[in-house]
Amino acid sequence: MKNLFIVALIILSSCHDRIPREKVRIMNSEETQTAFRMDKDLFKNKVVIVLSEELGDGDSRSIRIQNYYENGELFIPIFTSTSKFSESSKGMIKNPTIQIDGYLFLSILKGDENIRVNPALNDDRRYKASELIKIHSEEIKDYISKLNADCTKSEKK
Repeated sequence: MKNLFIVALIILSSCHDRIPREKVRIMNSEETQTAFRMDKDLFKNKVVIVLSEELGDGDSRSIRIQNYYENGELFIPIFTSTSKFSESSKGMIKNPTIQIDGYLFLSILKGDENIRVNPALNDDRRYKASELIKIHSEEIKDYISKLNADCTKSEKK
């Protein structure tokens, strides 16, 4: 309930800055591919995600990502920088955030999620996780292979 209240405050406090609802929509497959050809570097970098709770101790192998509702739609917000997070949330979200490699973020998604990049800002974009995973499947595979190789090297030391 507290999370819904916070989301409502964010939405209400940013109404004057928001892009009209009809201009922000989930892109279809072809539009998603075109957008990510133009914005191909987004997941090469770290993205900022909001956590639903603090990370556990150093041995923890899981994170809980906070999702939000807007107009009956469930989505996971991600941000291209900490400054974009601050601008979007206007200080209203007190949940912890972390920066995570973009391909690692994509690799932990199930595929049925809605993703919003920089919500409530002028570069607000919406995507289906399944489309992002499909478009970046080779990069995700390469990233995970490299991560596994790095872990194997560390274990041998």
